[in-house]
Amino acid sequence: MKKNVIIGILTVLAIAIIVAIVLMSRSSNTGENEIENNANGNKNLVPSPQGVGKPLNITILLDLSDRITKSNNPSNTERDIAIVKHVISKYKNDISQRRVVLMDGCLKVLFYPTPDDPSMATLANDLEISVSKNTQNLTQLATTSMLEDKFEKNLRTIYEKALKQNKWPGCDIWNFIKNKQNLYMKDANYRNILVIVTDGYVYHQNARFNSKKRYSYLLGSNIAPYRDPVNYNTKIQNDDFGLISTKNDLSGLEVLVLEVNPEQGKPVDYDIIKLVLSNWFKEMGASKCEVYQTDLPSNTKVNIDKFFK
Repeated sequence: MKKNVIIGILTVLAIAIIVAIVLMSRSSNTGENEIENNANGNKNLVPSPQGVGKPLNITILLDLSDRITKSNNPSNTERDIAIVKHVISKYKNDISQRRVVLMDGCLKVLFYPTPDDPSMATLANDLEISVSKNTQNLTQLATTSMLEDKFEKNLRTIYEKALKQNKWPGCDIWNFIKNKQNLYMKDANYRNILVIVTDGYVYHQNARFNSKKRYSYLLGSNIAPYRDPVNYNTKIQNDDFGLISTKNDLSGLEVLVLEVNPEQGKPVDYDIIKLVLSNWFKEMGASKCEVYQTDLPSNTKVNIDKFFK
């Protein structure tokens, strides 16, 4: 009889411990995202008020034009690599905060057009990481220094080859947005972010046309009439000067433009470029656009941190 009583007590205690563990586990996860099925049976990520938010889908577009030849300290190569590595750190931090079942996200670095040199193109194609609960090897890679090391090595080689070739057709930002940006966007369950690293002068040798005061490029030649530090905004609005908008389906896209570097002696170019790019993305439906001038790397990191909050 006494033995049965002891067994009963132990059974009750065991059940109580199991229940406590389950409740504690559920409580510890209340600040994280959960998965629910929508009406179509598809899984949606549902952020709780204290959750880590939507997974990141980051595209970094690097301007591999003659801007990288300009004298800066540190060099534009070093600045670009530092930016990419810091954005990777934001991506890794987001991944690390997620439970395995919710691990998701993508980061890629692009040049447009893709470099003609096959070896550069191969290196560029390898600048991508995609993580999910089904890619544990990539999850492990994304949480180590290996990711930064691989990207830095490939980028450094690409920039070195570009400088040696000394051919500068330009970076076709306008056609990238027109023809390619939607291909890299995911659905509304993701935070879609486009980071553009450029001096701000939008140009490619095969993309130069205009319709009245709207252009496919942005250079000193078409900026010049608006170089009025006081009235540039009014003049731009009155003339409807800017870049040609070719779509209105960039809803949910967040755009961060870094390293805008006005021509020497033309500081107002930064203000004009910032206004034109902001107007352009707004017209196409982007939810957010921030444009920053080239700065000390430490200040650029602060701007990136503020944007990703």
